[in-house]
Amino acid sequence: MVKLHRHANSLKIGILFILSVATLYNFIQVKHLSSLPTITLSAIEKIENELTSATLTIGQNTADNQQLSGLISSIEALSQQQFAAIQAELSQSTQTANHRIDAIDTKIEAHDSILQQLKESVRSLEAIKISSAKVPLETPPAIKQNPLLNKSRPSLKPKLPFVLTGIELRGGNAVAVVAPNTFNQLAQLSHIAIGQQSIDGWVLTNLSSRSATFQRGRQKITTSLISQESSQ
Repeated sequence: MVKLHRHANSLKIGILFILSVATLYNFIQVKHLSSLPTITLSAIEKIENELTSATLTIGQNTADNQQLSGLISSIEALSQQQFAAIQAELSQSTQTANHRIDAIDTKIEAHDSILQQLKESVRSLEAIKISSAKVPLETPPAIKQNPLLNKSRPSLKPKLPFVLTGIELRGGNAVAVVAPNTFNQLAQLSHIAIGQQSIDGWVLTNLSSRSATFQRGRQKITTSLISQESSQ
């Protein structure tokens, strides 16, 4: 719109310049050379000034038109650059989206393959289950129980690996004197206080005037002096 307005002004000035020249020419033709002195100097200067002003205006309009053309060219170049950048970015985004879509399609195909394999496995298991249901199950023969096995076996009572040979007082406390079952000398005698461990892990837990009680784990045995023993 600005460019058209500039061209219209230039056209008007050009027409004005042509009309001024034509008017001057007609005026000279009418007056002939004899009437030339009647033309005043101020009129001629006025016409020259108008022509000069019109010429300057035309030159200024031409410079403005060139500047406007350069500005329009710059805007067009910038628009083309922006359009090219947007187009390149859009192309890159499209390629990235296509790659992602291809990757998703590949995963879907792999999942479909696995799902198909699972379905085939389920069908095979169902077929095996149906075949197994058609085969009659054989009843295992009854196991006869031996009546001799039902008899409770007598529990074996543990036996102490030592004998109680005596009970003594030492420091005001009673201690048990024990010896191995096959002892043959006094050096094999041991003095055991309550809470102490004797031979083979047996611990003295109780002591009376004629007997002593020993315990190992859950087993507990009360033995008397020399050979008289009773279990508890």
